[in-house]
Amino acid sequence: MTWDNARNACARMKTGAQMVSIKDSAKQEAVRRYLQHQFIKQESVVCISSQWPVGGKIAWLGGQASNPNQCGTPYFWKPVGTAEVPFNYNNWYPGMPNCARSAQNCAVIGSGNFLNYRWEDIDCDFLLCSVCEF
Repeated sequence: MTWDNARNACARMKTGAQMVSIKDSAKQEAVRRYLQHQFIKQESVVCISSQWPVGGKIAWLGGQASNPNQCGTPYFWKPVGTAEVPFNYNNWYPGMPNCARSAQNCAVIGSGNFLNYRWEDIDCDFLLCSVCEF
């Protein structure tokens, strides 16, 4: 699913459901443990199956650049139906977000030696799975 489709799919799962927002290190650790378990099992209700070309797997987070049509704008958590929340905590891979291509404005979390559950910015139109929370 694209980032927008994943965001909407999470919101449809249950009242109050959203793509995950990681606002502190405790939540980062909880999401890391959850994903590590799901990646090992190779199954998940949130469809953690997307292969990352450099090894490991990635999934959408609920973060997006404030202006997804313009690289370099600040990132916000963007829950459906409520106000955007600025990133006060982050776990970006060093040098990220980098807007390597003009459309890299959505946040993912990934496994493998490259990301090791840190965040990366990628094109919002990639077809990935998401992490939802209730």
